[in-house]
Amino acid sequence: MASGLGVMVSVKRTALSAVFMAVAIGIGAGSALADDVSSSGTGFFVNDRGWVFTNAHVVEGCTSVSVPQMGTGDDLAIDKQNDLAVFKLASGIGKPHLPLRRSQPRLGEDIAAYGFPLNGILSDSIKVTTGNINSLVGMENDTRYLQVSTPLQPGNSGGPILDQWGSIVGVSTAVLGTKFTDATGIAPQNVNFAVRSNVVELFLQSRDIQYDTADPGHDDKPLSTADLSDKAVPAVVKILCHGAPAPATATESLDKPTVSSTMPRPVFRSFTPVDSYDVMVSITRP
Repeated sequence: MASGLGVMVSVKRTALSAVFMAVAIGIGAGSALADDVSSSGTGFFVNDRGWVFTNAHVVEGCTSVSVPQMGTGDDLAIDKQNDLAVFKLASGIGKPHLPLRRSQPRLGEDIAAYGFPLNGILSDSIKVTTGNINSLVGMENDTRYLQVSTPLQPGNSGGPILDQWGSIVGVSTAVLGTKFTDATGIAPQNVNFAVRSNVVELFLQSRDIQYDTADPGHDDKPLSTADLSDKAVPAVVKILCHGAPAPATATESLDKPTVSSTMPRPVFRSFTPVDSYDVMVSITRP
């Protein structure tokens, strides 16, 4: 019995696919992708000093990371266990930034996710999807995560998920995809996960990086998605990974999207969740 349970746990862990796109071949003339760009993701400014937050799997293994029209990032710090990363953009000083929410999110709460999915296939502009908080914990009761219904695609990784007042409740991290279906015969419907904002806050504290917090007040009026987007968009950036990540870091593939036969077919990497689920946060220091 214990052995069978162990197999199921293993299946669930390897089936949690990251929302991350790695382009294996060049897109061609006119594309937004440079020749040395191997993958892309999303990030956001956490303060007005140029610090950009994202997922570790977006930037890990890159020879350098950059933001279009803003330059190359420096001072990269990674917490691989919790899939967190932050870097600094000199040109980002003074840019708008987003606050973290400290108060407990509510089950069923309306949320919006921002990011740059399917880079090189969709337009270069930022995308927004809306949904709800489906669960206050992740797989296997992992309290570091929220389960959300906001549709996520490769390239959304590291993007902010905002409440109706413009504060970050989580960061787009992973989806339950066809690897789970192949292993279990169950086809999950829009099962996505976000790292909680309090986990992000602890990581930033460990790096002595300034950030703001904002909780909705009792009388605060929620924003429309359009008004929320006006607030969010200036603080969200596309992140490009330059140089192919080391082969040893590549794991199983995500689903490949349907694309025109004239377009090169992108290859996706997935993120294997951490092995330990018995602690809420363990900050990894260099």
